Amino acid sequence: MKGGEINVGDIIAKNIIDIAQKVKQDSWLGYPSTILRLCEEAGVPLEEFGETDVVSVGKPLTRERLEFITTTQLERQPLARRKKRKEARQEEEPQEMEEPHTLNMNQLQAALEGISGQYSQIQRSQEEQAQQQRDLWQLMDQQRGIQVQWMNQQNEYQTHMMELQQEQYAKMQEAINNSTVEHEKAMEKVIQEQAQLRIEQAQQRELLHRLDARHNTFHKEFNESRMFREARHKDRLDYDICTQEKLSYLCSTPPLLNPQIKTFNEARKIFEEQELARVRFNQQRLNETMISSGV
Repeated sequence: MKGGEINVGDIIAKNIIDIAQKVKQDSWLGYPSTILRLCEEAGVPLEEFGETDVVSVGKPLTRERLEFITTTQLERQPLARRKKRKEARQEEEPQEMEEPHTLNMNQLQAALEGISGQYSQIQRSQEEQAQQQRDLWQLMDQQRGIQVQWMNQQNEYQTHMMELQQEQYAKMQEAINNSTVEHEKAMEKVIQEQAQLRIEQAQQRELLHRLDARHNTFHKEFNESRMFREARHKDRLDYDICTQEKLSYLCSTPPLLNPQIKTFNEARKIFEEQELARVRFNQQRLNETMISSGV
């Protein structure tokens, strides 16, 4: 492509022929006005299409056929869509008239610069990924170093603990060997203590038996005392009821037999009046005494 040109007309003509040969028999020709306009702008002679270059069987791709299809499709479209498509074609025609038929070096240079920019961006992205990978490897190396250090510390700790355990075991073995007699004495002492404990347990069992017997006796005496108190309380209630009945009879019956005898309520009222008169008399005498004394 360096130093050369591209024939846009040949490319468009070849593409139109390829598309026309691949359509089905009942296919509808799409965008015939666009095809016709591209052919005219690219300078493609429609007379080059022979009888074999057809859109469908019996329909040769000629100027008349394209113009007829364009008119028919426009008649079948609604008015709004036809107006919209007409305005769109009027806006596209000035732009398409200004497009060059050949691809100049400036466009190639711009395309190459775009490709170079994309390549640079891809290269930078790859470098960033490589840097991230290196950082990840470095972090993994640090983690491996920390793990190795931790494993070394664990090995040292386990070795130290094993040495301590061996030393303790040796001391324990020596103490066991040196304290056999003391162990026997301790065992004899334990046996004696167990015998003494059994004796004390027997004494405790006997004491518990005595306590149980005493508890049973106390419970029996308590039940008898409770029954006696209940019977005494019942007798007291019966006595109080009888006494109350007698008092009621004495308070209510004599006034009925002799009208000169006052009833209990009348007698209590007279007694209260006497008490009030006595209190008033004492208060008056106290006031006179205080006045005479000059208080």
